[in-house]
Amino acid sequence: MEIRERISDFIIAQGLSVRAFANVCGIHQATLDKQLKGLRDVSLDTVMKIASAYPNVSAEWLLRGEGPTSRTDITNQSDERLNKLIATIGEMQSIIEEKMQAITALQAENEKLKKQIK
Repeated sequence: MEIRERISDFIIAQGLSVRAFANVCGIHQATLDKQLKGLRDVSLDTVMKIASAYPNVSAEWLLRGEGPTSRTDITNQSDERLNKLIATIGEMQSIIEEKMQAITALQAENEKLKKQIK
């Protein structure tokens, strides 16, 4: 997907007309129309104005089409990973605790057997 298609999709996702979107971003509507139709290349100035008007949009996604669409998605993914890590750590702590109890029980049994041998 080309940058102009991503911008078009983003405009649609915002529920705005091209005119309203251009106004919000401070871009001349005629310029944006030509860029979206492929008559002109999308300029860095246009991308910067979109990123300024919509700080949650991911510039990486906008420019290269890679990664999540918004920074909120990035934060949500990070939160999800963090929650999974925390859950895994909790599970590991439970397993370690069980193993420590088993070790303690085996040590006590070992001491008992040593006394019986003597």
